[in-house]
Amino acid sequence: MTAYWKVPDYLKRYIRIQELLKNIFRPCDCGKELKKCEKDKKYYAKRAETLAKALAESINLPEPPDPSKEMEEVNPWKFIAKYGKYDILTADKYYYTLPLNTWIKILSPIQTQVEKILPKWRVDVSDCDDYALLMASFVAAVFAKPYYDKQVAFAITWSRSHAYNSFITTEGTWEIYEPQSNAIVGRLGKTTGIYKTEKIWFMG
Repeated sequence: MTAYWKVPDYLKRYIRIQELLKNIFRPCDCGKELKKCEKDKKYYAKRAETLAKALAESINLPEPPDPSKEMEEVNPWKFIAKYGKYDILTADKYYYTLPLNTWIKILSPIQTQVEKILPKWRVDVSDCDDYALLMASFVAAVFAKPYYDKQVAFAITWSRSHAYNSFITTEGTWEIYEPQSNAIVGRLGKTTGIYKTEKIWFMG
């Protein structure tokens, strides 16, 4: 009669731990993963731009102000340093800022068009993130003119429980904007509650 040796439980656990360690410490081509992430970012940014232009052709968006000396270039990564640490992503390195009064004039008619497309709040269909995304897309579409060589500093912005927008002014402020009510609700780093910002994405 053949006797079979039973593998002890502690030995099974040891073998399993060794297998897990091999997976954890196996060589990883991080450079390849980084390149893929960069490629994906460019792809989705391009898709968002294409969508914005297609939507712009079917709605009545305002004309952007003529480029002027009032506009200033800004690098959001450098500008945000004085506001604290945030999870920030930019599709481009530089953007144009506008005077606060110019922002107010251009955002109001854009927000009116957003409301026409998303007239009623519906969870997962036309909720806060949809408003913020569509508002940012329309702003990008307005400034996608041949005489503009950069987009404006208008971003999709998130707290832990809400999505909205924000923009940078030539006066050196970073304003928090609610696209559902067309209201400036405060400044970055000063707003609390649902407007306590954690993530910022410049898509255009």
